[in-house]
Amino acid sequence: MEEMRKNNRQPEILAPAGSFEIMMQAFQAGADAVYLGGQAFGARAYASNLSDRELVQAIEYAGMHGKKLYLTTNTLVKESELEALRIFLRIPYEAGLHAVIVQDMGVLSMIHAEYPELELHASTQMSITTPQACQMLKELGVCRVVPARELSMQEISVIKEQGGVDIEVFVHGALCYSYSGRCLMSSLIGGRSGNRGRCAQPCRQLYKDRSGREQYLLSPKDLCALDTVPQLIEAGVDSFKIEGRMKRAEYVISAVQAYRQAVDAYMDQRVFQTEQRKQELADIFNRGGFTDGYFSVHNGKAMMCMERNNHNGICLGAVQAVQGGTVTIRLREDLNTGDVLEIRTRSGENIELTSGKTGRAGQEVILNASRLRQIRNGDPVYRTKNKQLAEALLEENERHQLKEKVHISVILRKDLSATIKMSSDNETVTVTGGIVTTAEKQPLTEAVIREKLGKLGDAPFEIVQIKLDMDENIFFSMKEFNQLRREALSRLEKRCRERCHRSGTVLSEFPDVQKQNAEPEILEMKDCEENAQVRRLAVTIATKEQFRAAMQTEAVYRIDIELESFPDSDIANMIGQIREHGKLAYLALPHCYRQNMKERICRMFRTEADGCLLRTIDEVALWKENGRQMPAVLDYSVYTYNHETARICQEAFGCHALTLPMELNRKELEDLIMHTPEIHWEWVLYEQPAVMISAQCVYKNRDKCEKRNAAELEFFNAHGDTYIAKAVCKECYNIIYQKKPISLLDRRYDLAKIRDYRIVLTTENGSQAEKILAFRPEGNSQEGHYRKGIE
Repeated sequence: MEEMRKNNRQPEILAPAGSFEIMMQAFQAGADAVYLGGQAFGARAYASNLSDRELVQAIEYAGMHGKKLYLTTNTLVKESELEALRIFLRIPYEAGLHAVIVQDMGVLSMIHAEYPELELHASTQMSITTPQACQMLKELGVCRVVPARELSMQEISVIKEQGGVDIEVFVHGALCYSYSGRCLMSSLIGGRSGNRGRCAQPCRQLYKDRSGREQYLLSPKDLCALDTVPQLIEAGVDSFKIEGRMKRAEYVISAVQAYRQAVDAYMDQRVFQTEQRKQELADIFNRGGFTDGYFSVHNGKAMMCMERNNHNGICLGAVQAVQGGTVTIRLREDLNTGDVLEIRTRSGENIELTSGKTGRAGQEVILNASRLRQIRNGDPVYRTKNKQLAEALLEENERHQLKEKVHISVILRKDLSATIKMSSDNETVTVTGGIVTTAEKQPLTEAVIREKLGKLGDAPFEIVQIKLDMDENIFFSMKEFNQLRREALSRLEKRCRERCHRSGTVLSEFPDVQKQNAEPEILEMKDCEENAQVRRLAVTIATKEQFRAAMQTEAVYRIDIELESFPDSDIANMIGQIREHGKLAYLALPHCYRQNMKERICRMFRTEADGCLLRTIDEVALWKENGRQMPAVLDYSVYTYNHETARICQEAFGCHALTLPMELNRKELEDLIMHTPEIHWEWVLYEQPAVMISAQCVYKNRDKCEKRNAAELEFFNAHGDTYIAKAVCKECYNIIYQKKPISLLDRRYDLAKIRDYRIVLTTENGSQAEKILAFRPEGNSQEGHYRKGIE
């Protein structure tokens, strides 16, 4: 174990910040790096975020203190926004920004070409699960990957060993129910896309099934990996990432301190007791307790918080008596004045009160309360706000302001100019003033000079050495000396702040990104149903009934077989039948890819299939690794919102056709098509959209695992939006579909340049499939984002 510790590199502690002030608090608490967002292009549009000037100041602050700053540009970027993004990044780049976190592959390409010194970190929004994908991204300039949070410790270790890039892993904070970047639920409910930083968190809503059972079905607990710090270090993880750009300062401070101490203890071969720290973290914020995530288990109910969707607090005690407008509580933990408490009654009602008293664990306290009829002896009492802890964290952290060491030398010689020289790290400034004269009355003393030099005010320095070279019996104006001292400090601070700049120019011109982000100039295209040019129809099938309907439809030229839905023998038979009927047989690869699927998919690549439908970046990498043995169509789950991404997918990846994005409206689609004349696009005209791809299983989490592959569970939210969870038991994950289909069948002639359509069948029976393939669907449908789009 000791030898293993010696061979491991100390991982970075990476903290979130939603503001400049929280960034400073994170660094003071011990973070090595901070990630934050600017006013545009970040995945937390509702965080405070930083203005352009604050962003430059933050970069300078981090650089001055030997820290790193990463900028989140981890959203999908529309065609009309590419130039605005390029301009937005120019000043942070020149200011010395260390890295950008990116989701959009076109953005990766653009930044790598425009700003080659800027580190590129692939966001967890890319849902990377394999070393092959890491290697492919490395070819695009990526030096660090934040893999999917669903990976096991073993998978992380393999990626680190074989991926060729640094690995950054989330260790604390909120977990998404879906693979990050693969959730469209918020987008389709209200136009607030997680891919654009505007997730409305529908996973935290109550859902009800047809039996009336109501739960927070999709709400995971918060992640806390303190107990797995040693294993993560031994797996080679380069950066420990804390989630929470919308969290308060005390949350960030507490989390950073906890992981700083845990990492340092491991590296120093000291024992670190995690329980007390976990209790403090839970007191600040937890959601139904903590989970250590997917590091050691594939999924399960223990990871979920299905009874509550917000801060759970910690159990402070229980009600002992209810009498005369008061409740008596026996304490399990210390109680502070100002604590916010919640009595959780058996009726399900939560009664909140604020403590006006203090108490020690084991004691009883009597507090005033309302709605006493609901309260019973034994009802648990939780603390949801620990005022004293929050204040103590902030107060203590303020004592650890970052200061740079400064060496000062002063020359005060008769008949010569007074000189002050200050040095910090590799920066040195020298200022000179007036002439030193002979004292007529009280001469200057060394004690006075040292006392004046010690007045640093709020300058970010601490004095480690003062050298004085001064004559006796001299005079120099203290007013002028103080001015020299202030000037030297100001110059040194400026030099230290600007030493991270990539250019020597003064940063003063801040572009108006919103003005740059203008409406795209696009061609006016009218409906053109009369256009008689040849168009082709492909269909994706998931059942035998759908297969028969597709085979009987003359207009269908290609059938995509869902690998998740059929055994290999059935797939081989279907491929043969499809080819006998003069149609093309394609393999629709899984909605998520894990390394244990590799053998089967590689075997499928060697079948008689005519091509494949790729749905993840990892599948693209696997297809490339296998020599691109068959043509590939890239599904819209590998997002192509702009021409740069489309170019990468065609040229670097080698895909033969791409699928139009489903979150863009008609004008944006036309704009994208106009800017990509060389791209072969397909357009999905009909589908029940897959709004979540999850490593969790709603069946297993509600009751027990019955391994009923393709089993379906309907559930709906308070607004009546209905969803279908479909089990993929072989690989143990769920696909959640929105039941109301998106149908653009009547709009199929709108995009004049599109010649290839696709219909995706999921839960439809044979009769429904036949009508859909005849462009005569029954029942309610929607047009998705085709009219309005997303912000």
